[in-house]
Amino acid sequence: MKTNKKSSELSFSANRKTLKRSIMTDVYSPTTAPNPKSSWFTVPSDSLDTVRCGVKGLEVLLSLVAFVLEEVVNSCVNCSALYFFEFVSCTAFLFTLLLLILLSTTLQTRVGITCWPRLVRPPKRH
Repeated sequence: MKTNKKSSELSFSANRKTLKRSIMTDVYSPTTAPNPKSSWFTVPSDSLDTVRCGVKGLEVLLSLVAFVLEEVVNSCVNCSALYFFEFVSCTAFLFTLLLLILLSTTLQTRVGITCWPRLVRPPKRH
């Protein structure tokens, strides 16, 4: 009789685990959403494909090189053109870097700009 009691306790325990597992899957399966992409770097995406990301990266690099080369100049005769070039190269570097960061990360969904296709892609010609 003792073995029968132990076997019924084991059976009850096993049934209880199965029942608990069944309840857990019934409760949590329909309501639990799958984990979205956990990566913060989202290339390729709808707004930026791999090739355009490379081109934007090259733009950032070239505008940085232009800005650094302008800063190397020690003396100039007519400095107004040099100051204008400094402004343009620094602005181009900062703007393209900001655009690359926004388009290649998940920040573009938090900014609230809804016209990304018009900003990123040129209009189609008919």
